[in-house]
Amino acid sequence: MSHEFWLFVHILLLVAWLGTDVGVLVGGLESRNSELSNETRGKILSIGMLLDMFPRTAMTLMLPTGMQLGLSLGMIQFSPTSITLVWLFSLVWLVVTWIRYLKENQPLGELCVKLCIFIDVIVLVACLWIALSSFGNNLPIVTPWLASKVFIYGLIALTTIALEFLFLPGVIAFVGIMSEGSTPEREATYTKSMNITIVSVLVIYALVMLSAWIGITKAPLF
Repeated sequence: MSHEFWLFVHILLLVAWLGTDVGVLVGGLESRNSELSNETRGKILSIGMLLDMFPRTAMTLMLPTGMQLGLSLGMIQFSPTSITLVWLFSLVWLVVTWIRYLKENQPLGELCVKLCIFIDVIVLVACLWIALSSFGNNLPIVTPWLASKVFIYGLIALTTIALEFLFLPGVIAFVGIMSEGSTPEREATYTKSMNITIVSVLVIYALVMLSAWIGITKAPLF
C-alpha cells in the first residue's frame, strides 16, 4: 500500500476517534440527570457505550496503521516479522475489545475486560520503552517527532487503564439505581465517578489532539 493510503486511513481513524468521543462525553453528562426516568438514563448510557466502541476501535487500529505510515516514510526500522506481529497483536486486541462489548455482563465479556486491561498495560510498557529508546538512540524510530507520538500513545493507554478503575464505582452505583432505585448515596457515587471519568476522557481527547498536532508540525516533545 502507498503512503497516501495509510495517511488517508490514519486520518479517518482520527476523525472517528475524536468525533464519536464527543457523543460519549455528552451521553455521560446527561446520564447523571436523576430527573430522567431509569429507562431514559439506561438508554442514554447504552448509546454512549456503543459510541465508545468507535474510539476504542480507532485506538487499536491507530497502532498498525501508524506503523505502516512510519515505514512508508522510512522513519521506523522494524523487521518483517515485527510488522506481522504488530498487526496480529492489534487484530487480537480489536476482537477482544468487541467481544467485551457484545458479551457484556457475561463470563466471556468479563474475561475480555481483564484482557483489555492487560493489553493496555502491554501497549503502555512497549510504547514508552520504544519511545524512550528512540529519543536516546534513534532506534527503532529514527525521527524524534514520531517517537513523541508513540510516547503519547503510551500515555493514552495509561489513561485508559486509569479510566477502567475510576469508572467501576459508578458502574456499580448505576446498576443499583437501575435495579433497586435511586438513592442520594447512589446518585452521589455515580455522579462523582462519572465526573472523574469525563476528566479522563478529556485528557485522552487532549492527548489525541496533541499527537495530531505533532504529526502536522513535526515538532517533537523533547
